[in-house]
Amino acid sequence: MWKSVLSVATGDAAPAPLTSPALMSDATMPGRSPRLRPPALAGFAAAAVASGCFLLAGCSQAGADDADEDQQTTAVAASEQTAADSEDKSAEDKAAADRAEALRKAAVERNAGLPVRVEPVVASFGELQSNTTGTMEVKIHNTGDEPLTFARVTTSCSCTQGSIEHREIVPGDAAILTIRYDAGNINGYEMKRHFAWIEGGRRPVEIPVTVNITGGMERGATTAEPPGGPEVNATPRPARPSVRIEPPVVDAGFLRPEGTTQRTVKIHNTGEHPLRFTRVATDCSCAVGSVEDKEVAPGEHAEMIVTFTARPTVGPLKQTLRVFAAGSRVPVDVEVKAMVTNVINADPFYLNLLAGRTGSLELVATDDTPFRILSMDGEKPSSRAVESADRSATKHIVNWDLTDVADADLRQWFVVETDHPEMPVVDFRVIHPVVLGLGQVEHWTLSHDRLSLGWLNYGETIEREITLVNLRSDSLKDVVSRDGHFDIEIADRTMTPRGLRFTLRATVTAEPGTMIASPIVVRSDDPSYSSRIFIFGKVRDE
Repeated sequence: MWKSVLSVATGDAAPAPLTSPALMSDATMPGRSPRLRPPALAGFAAAAVASGCFLLAGCSQAGADDADEDQQTTAVAASEQTAADSEDKSAEDKAAADRAEALRKAAVERNAGLPVRVEPVVASFGELQSNTTGTMEVKIHNTGDEPLTFARVTTSCSCTQGSIEHREIVPGDAAILTIRYDAGNINGYEMKRHFAWIEGGRRPVEIPVTVNITGGMERGATTAEPPGGPEVNATPRPARPSVRIEPPVVDAGFLRPEGTTQRTVKIHNTGEHPLRFTRVATDCSCAVGSVEDKEVAPGEHAEMIVTFTARPTVGPLKQTLRVFAAGSRVPVDVEVKAMVTNVINADPFYLNLLAGRTGSLELVATDDTPFRILSMDGEKPSSRAVESADRSATKHIVNWDLTDVADADLRQWFVVETDHPEMPVVDFRVIHPVVLGLGQVEHWTLSHDRLSLGWLNYGETIEREITLVNLRSDSLKDVVSRDGHFDIEIADRTMTPRGLRFTLRATVTAEPGTMIASPIVVRSDDPSYSSRIFIFGKVRDE
């Protein structure tokens, strides 16, 4: 049994791995070297000057004959040059076609085994003027038997960014991947990569992106006048736009597990030139941004909508959204955050025994409903904390002490019982090597490691969909209740791109008034590995 001390102070304050070798480097590919090709007219003029004769001014017959001979020689040379140019062009076209086909085959090979078809396989922008932005769309078709959801898009270079629809793509449907490419000021062929990650997948869908940049500096040159002449040089675009973010940090506050909310942020143009924000990049679908596509004059602002989508687990959500402006490769960083929590927020939401065997927790009712603390891990609070623990408040400070608990007696979760109308049990993960199972080989990971169900009724049946992420075969043996508080069965099971998904059906058999912190054991055909889901709640008194 746990030996613990609970003292409570109250207050009313409101609260990728890709293993195949790369066909081409992601670094910029060398462009074609320019070749000087003097036209026939230039050759003829040179011959006339060399002979000292200009036909329009009159010449001796000998001089004219010499000029004719030189002209014929020049014409022959020009013809030979044209033929050579034609051969070079044919060779270049063939090399480009071979390169494109090789890219296509490599992309198809790398995407083999994924339930998708990419159209087009290679996102080719063709020729793109330097210092401009190109946009195109790629369709990623779901060719499998189960719905797909794309979590995020990553790229091999900040010069290109992608955004994909964060919705469920049913079989036969397609997600639209929008690709933007910011051409630099160096001429030549470039090849980059986009990676579209399927929710729960271990490897992404790969889309090569190619472009031939023209109108800028030749590769290797140190100076060049950009297109548009000196006036362009007079107002160079800044490396990073001059902006002010309002608010400086976008805080969504408390967010329920798997809940969604939105916030608006203003991006003020504090520079001297107009700005147009083109895209917002992020590495997680838990926080995505959408910015107004308009020209923002100095002193004006654009609005960006930030959408937060919480995972099933509790804890802080922190991301950096990178907002790009046209003509600038250095983004504006916007910090966003939220606290994913249940109706009672715990701070911290775990007991870190690595830092010591004593500590304190703050419990805050995010709905401003006063509550009392009734017990801790099934036991009444110590006599030192009884009076304060029995008082209702929207905030409680709980001091815990596990000094006398041996490592072998530690539990994976630490629970506090309350009389809150929505959350009778507050759970805390215990951070300690013994209960974390460090060093255990994982055959899969669970989409949910805990289910906070609140109040339950005797005989009630609940159902939840659970995914054994990365389990690629139907090797699920059974699911059992360790303490007998539930009758458990598997309602159905389905293989998905994310892993094996099954429906957990649990019927409450615990007596009325029972506080539940029940381990549900998931077992596979491999006897060396199992995993657990904890169900937290309390059975109502009849």
